[in-house]
Amino acid sequence: MLKLIWKWNSSPMNFVKRETPTARKRDRILGKLESAGNYIGFVTRLSVGFRAPMMIAAGFSGKVPYLTYLAGTSVGALCSLSSQLLLGYMMRNNPAVLVGAVASISTFAAVVPLTIAFVGWGSLMWSRYQMREGI
Repeated sequence: MLKLIWKWNSSPMNFVKRETPTARKRDRILGKLESAGNYIGFVTRLSVGFRAPMMIAAGFSGKVPYLTYLAGTSVGALCSLSSQLLLGYMMRNNPAVLVGAVASISTFAAVVPLTIAFVGWGSLMWSRYQMREGI
């Protein structure tokens, strides 16, 4: 099921197999579809990040009947929207908590990837330095 592409290596007739990111994402989506079964409508509604591809895969697979999928999506919408509205209702009189929560999440979302990128760049530069100096 994995789609492999062949990459030419330096020596002739020597190929290296590697998996494409698209194949990994497709296999991840199909794995969720298989594990959720008839509850895929509910699972897709609560999945953050790749909701649309999961919905398309569920439709194209033909494994889940339309009414079952519709019922699962409706129940998932009731759960997720109710919880979001409840959270907003609880924070209505204290917007400072909401602003603080958003600021914390934004700071984390900005600092962590930048730190990972900087550490990765530093480690790459260090390994290049070691190779050049013969350490």
